[in-house]
Amino acid sequence: LQRRRRLWMVWQDEMVLW
Repeated sequence: LQRRRRLWMVWQDEMVLW
């Protein structure tokens, strides 16, 4: 679960960057 949560955070961060 933690690993998946980290992926989600990274994805959101990328969206914000875009």
